[in-house]
Amino acid sequence: MTVKLTYYQMVSSVVTNALIHLYLTVADTPGHVTIAKRNEILVKFIKPIHKDHRFKFIRNETRKILSIGRQKGASLELKLIEIGSLITKNTEEVTDAQKLFDLLELVRVKHDIESRFILDGEARKSKFIYLLRSHVEYGFAETGEQIAPVSVFYESPEFDKLEAILKGEALFNVEVAQVNPDCQQIHLILHPL
Repeated sequence: MTVKLTYYQMVSSVVTNALIHLYLTVADTPGHVTIAKRNEILVKFIKPIHKDHRFKFIRNETRKILSIGRQKGASLELKLIEIGSLITKNTEEVTDAQKLFDLLELVRVKHDIESRFILDGEARKSKFIYLLRSHVEYGFAETGEQIAPVSVFYESPEFDKLEAILKGEALFNVEVAQVNPDCQQIHLILHPL
């Protein structure tokens, strides 16, 4: 699995592969396969994924899925089908505002870089992505469509790597507005694709 997968792609991949695994296993099993046995098959398939570091971004979701599969009388298969339908609906309607959230969350999980708004009078911390609240509040229409550029500020000894990190996620066009190597700072501007 590539590191460029978004949240929805990761969850969708787990759901789809789990259901395919279930259906192939059931097809090879003689006789009727009960709901409890189907849950057991799905839990055995999803458990290694839950522990896999590549899926740490969706670990809460896999934990919930495993919990449902272990509940007596629950049908994990039906829940996975429901989740798959929701993902299909949501991915068709992903807004630029959701992409910004996904981008910041991916950077937090993959690169351990937190993000926050710039607050008046607050000293900035190194290794944090800072955003202007006004850019986020007024940079997106009610529909979630990006209508103005969003500035991103970062200060770190590895400031020069942030541009490649953000471009690597391919959720926005990333423009370098200003670089200050002496202060180890970079100002990037995010534009919609």
